[in-house]
Amino acid sequence: MKVTFVANFMNHHQLPFGNEMQQLTDDEFTFVAFEPLPLEQNRLGYEDMNALPFIIRTYEGESEYKRALEKILNDDMVIFGSCPNSVVAEREATGKPFVIYSERFFKKGTYRRFIPITYKKIYNRLLRYEKSNVSVLCSSAYLPYDLKLLGKKFKTYKWGYFPEAKKYDNIEKVIDQKPPSSILWVARFIKLKHPEAIIETAKRLKAKGYDFKLTLVGRGELEVKMRTLVSNYGLGDNVVFAGSMSPGNVRTYMEKSSIFVFTSDQHEGWGAVINEAMNSGCAVVASHAVGSVPFLVQHGKNGLVYRNGDLDDLYKKVKYLCDNQGECKRMGNEAYKTMTEMWCAENATERLYKVFKAQVNDEPEPVYPDGPVSIAEVIKPIYKEEKYDKI
Repeated sequence: MKVTFVANFMNHHQLPFGNEMQQLTDDEFTFVAFEPLPLEQNRLGYEDMNALPFIIRTYEGESEYKRALEKILNDDMVIFGSCPNSVVAEREATGKPFVIYSERFFKKGTYRRFIPITYKKIYNRLLRYEKSNVSVLCSSAYLPYDLKLLGKKFKTYKWGYFPEAKKYDNIEKVIDQKPPSSILWVARFIKLKHPEAIIETAKRLKAKGYDFKLTLVGRGELEVKMRTLVSNYGLGDNVVFAGSMSPGNVRTYMEKSSIFVFTSDQHEGWGAVINEAMNSGCAVVASHAVGSVPFLVQHGKNGLVYRNGDLDDLYKKVKYLCDNQGECKRMGNEAYKTMTEMWCAENATERLYKVFKAQVNDEPEPVYPDGPVSIAEVIKPIYKEEKYDKI
């Protein structure tokens, strides 16, 4: 079976999936890139993965574009991520099956469904294909809810991003060697990431006499303001600004941190950094509004979920992990299992390949009870006290 994945560019969140699909299709997998690696990522030391041999770079000229279009029109299955709507329409015209890969539409508010220009963009991206031979890979747990608000029905599957899932020889040893109450935050210093939330939490921990270390990885427009907050709160001995770094170096920090705090709001479609933190054996405390959280975090088992924007709830749950080192280690171990046994590229790709094969051959699809490629049900983006308040 020949499979093509169309997107803007290859990155380290997609490469493990691409490598797995290469193996399953006996090298009949192609990635079509419409853009080069962004300069910002290049400066940070990200590898230019568009140079890999199974990638067609349409931006290199008309001949490459034509070669890509031939794959899009003729391969057995095509996955469309970020790409021109015109190439999706050309695939749809063939009558062959295809898949749309998307985060949620209404990150900025569900009211936007009433804005004509927003609706038109969504229509051209997906809604026009409601009666076509199409399925949807949901890289946000809240995408099916957005589709429901639009009155549209599609076959929706749980999906996401799949960075490398490292397998450690002894994960218990890795977790045991993490310093107690070592807290990590990784993101750009911008509004939707809410760096102030973790600094306010650190202020309260300090006031209660906790011995902890908070490391902030990243840069951005709010960094100066956050440095001022840390200074004003007298947190200089507890908080370290580590700057921006390559994904490999970020992983090193994760391996040495016991708690990972994910403070993004509803504008965060997925946030693959949570995959990497869980894979590194961190106990996570994550905002309920992030698109990946309902899929990945089982509250009280492999991490904790707090109410987005509720600093009291965030503090309560970080404090709980600082107070209960055994629980922190247990959740970190469970998080690791989640990433290596369920939400890893190997498992996700195998499941998706089997579904693709069934669709291409017009056979019954395999049914998965949970995890990648299981049915993505409608989930309202609200905080459920009965589910998340208990710890």
